[in-house]
Amino acid sequence: MNLVVNSRDAMPKGGKIKIKTENSLINEEVAQKTNTKPGPYTLLQVIDSGSGMSEETQKHMFDPFFTTKGIGKGTGLGLSTVYGIVKQNKGLIFAESKLNVGTTFKIYFPQSDDGVQVSTLAIPQMKDLRGTETILVAEDETELRELVCETLKNSGYTILEARDGVEALTHITSYQKPIHLVITDVVMPNMGGRELSEKAKGLNFNSKFLFLSGYTEDVLLQQGINSGQSYFLEKPYTMKVLLTRVRSIFEQEKKSDQRK
Repeated sequence: MNLVVNSRDAMPKGGKIKIKTENSLINEEVAQKTNTKPGPYTLLQVIDSGSGMSEETQKHMFDPFFTTKGIGKGTGLGLSTVYGIVKQNKGLIFAESKLNVGTTFKIYFPQSDDGVQVSTLAIPQMKDLRGTETILVAEDETELRELVCETLKNSGYTILEARDGVEALTHITSYQKPIHLVITDVVMPNMGGRELSEKAKGLNFNSKFLFLSGYTEDVLLQQGINSGQSYFLEKPYTMKVLLTRVRSIFEQEKKSDQRK
């Protein structure tokens, strides 16, 4: 979706977008150069006839918050998210672009010989995922924030909404009732999730944080977040996965309180 949106924005007067998939093979030589495994891959290509990118822009296109769009028209997170998703799935991504000619993104996802694993675990019913706790949601991507907040509201939770860590901290300092959980994106403008959690602790705010991110491990480490920690959810995620994780956090906290 992010790649297609970028292609659309690069063609304000119209153009063509092609999406192609095919089987591909990465040999030993390419694998060594790209620090990946040789073998069969699925190649996804997104091709446009837009304005293209300069060589200087291509050097920074995957950097968080880097954008060539005007103020209010881009966050600089689209390609960073794409990069994070590809790397988390042990894939490769390349871009070929020329000014006034167009851009081609090539993404290689490793194929698996394993068959589809059917889970034998019982799937929780939606009624089991409902709650009455108060949750603060900090997410700078408007559509995602609205979807998350609406989903949690429909499941019985009281929701406080923030566009970044600064707004979230305002809720923490001014809200008169308990906030039982903070769901926050790791990387946001103005103040990210990690800085938010540290400032909140400084205010003796002891509720748990659920960190969300679609970025790679190195970006998370720069933000002081370890994706192996208990309360971390990798983007992209479904709303049912989110509700399940939220409910499990509260149930875990209840058991911990009972042991005390």
